[in-house]
Amino acid sequence: MNKILILTLLLFSVTKSFSQDAFTAIENKNYDQLSELLKSPKNINIRGKNDMTPLLKAVGQNDLKAVKMLVEAGADLSFVPKSNWTPLMVACQSGSTEMAAYLIEKGADINAKDEHNWNPIIIASRNGQATTVALLLTKGVDVNCKAADKSTPLLIASYKGHYDVIKLLLEKGADPNPVNRDS
Repeated sequence: MNKILILTLLLFSVTKSFSQDAFTAIENKNYDQLSELLKSPKNINIRGKNDMTPLLKAVGQNDLKAVKMLVEAGADLSFVPKSNWTPLMVACQSGSTEMAAYLIEKGADINAKDEHNWNPIIIASRNGQATTVALLLTKGVDVNCKAADKSTPLLIASYKGHYDVIKLLLEKGADPNPVNRDS
């Protein structure tokens, strides 16, 4: 019994240590340290503070090099915190089209939804990320998808005044007369 408890505590401390070290390496853009950490068979999908994973941290910092290192080491592209936002959703919010393209190439779900039925194209449209919206449309995202309140990417982009996104969505077949629950 004592051996099991000691092993469990040891595993927890090693896993927690990896998480903290990985977050620190990502935060400081210390790729040598991150590379060393990724050589060990530790859980790179561990959740840290605020339910964050090392991959989500790297995406949130727009650190494509760290993202590539983590993904190549086996980080889970579909692993989400309590907000249910995938790494691709975070990339779409920040407008990192290069990062979004990489995540999609590696298998990220372009139709993943959070608890409000927001998906990558709704997030990119809301934030005026025309290049990212264009990328998602070339990958087959539904231009007329709807959030839980029935808002479409076009309606959200219109509300936010993102004219380049509005034009792109209309050119790609968006319904020009969307109606949400508030319409």
